Amino acid sequence: DIRDRGGNLALHEACKGGHASAVRVLVAAPGSPGLETVRLSQTKGAEVRALVADALRAAGKDPDSDAPEPVGYARKQVKSNAFFGPRRTPISCKLKKQLLQTKRQGRRQEIENN
Repeated sequence: DIRDRGGNLALHEACKGGHASAVRVLVAAPGSPGLETVRLSQTKGAEVRALVADALRAAGKDPDSDAPEPVGYARKQVKSNAFFGPRRTPISCKLKKQLLQTKRQGRRQEIENN
């Protein structure tokens, strides 16, 4: 039971690095704490993530409760920020094209009227 300064075992470090073969060897070693001590957010790589999720299910824990928050367009974003102003939501190309066309037509009519 040798831990580093952060309190992580070799098993945790192998999961963080995404080394599936090393994880299997460490789990099979006698005196190993098991994969249920590793959080799903500490894993890297699909194979290691699957090993940890299977171990959590076998231990009766829900692996989805430790799921990472969605990123990109799926995440819930605040509408404004104290530093950057309102957030711009992405729009479709078709809608953007229509907006630009109406803007151009309005400018042309304004120039023709003057």
